[in-house]
Amino acid sequence: MSEENVSLPVAQALASAFEKIEAYVPTEYVDNSEPDIDAEHLNHAERGIMRVTNLLNAAVDVIQGQESRLADAETKIGTAALTGGMTDLSSGVNSLYSNLGYLGEIREAYLSTAITPQSGQTYTIGSLSLETGKWLLFGATLAGGDLIIDGNIISRLNGRNANINSWYESSIYAFAVSNGGIVNLKLSSNGFGTLHADKTYCGLTAVRIG
Repeated sequence: MSEENVSLPVAQALASAFEKIEAYVPTEYVDNSEPDIDAEHLNHAERGIMRVTNLLNAAVDVIQGQESRLADAETKIGTAALTGGMTDLSSGVNSLYSNLGYLGEIREAYLSTAITPQSGQTYTIGSLSLETGKWLLFGATLAGGDLIIDGNIISRLNGRNANINSWYESSIYAFAVSNGGIVNLKLSSNGFGTLHADKTYCGLTAVRIG
């Protein structure tokens, strides 16, 4: 096991397992003199060997236990559980942080030239091509008729303005949620009002929310 592959839990477990044992005092034998090679002195050596063997076996048990727990943890945070094409947890977290930077991004589309709409005609006020994600859409105009947001839409609330006076303008709004793609703001006109070339009063706005 190389040094860089030893995890903190394993190092801590080894430190706990390798508690110091009683110091071994070797027996000094001398030719033709005491001590005798007898049961007492031979068993002294055997007990020392047994203490070292037991300690090493305990350390092996600790290491194997840590390996099992780490394997379980790896399974719980495995690549199979990651979504969105992520290949490992680190790159996945980095990708999530990167995506957070897009939240609140705003896109706008509006007319460059004002239009006097004709009754029964449908006019596209603005179109946007949005990246994949969740977008909140707002549409507005002062002209009369039905204001619709269409395209790649999850949910929407269209607006209607029963404006019947050419000299009087009243705001009309539409709202929608999209998961990206092409979205359009359209007016099915009743012939009254003006489609202004002014994003303050007439246009499509998208705000990224996810």
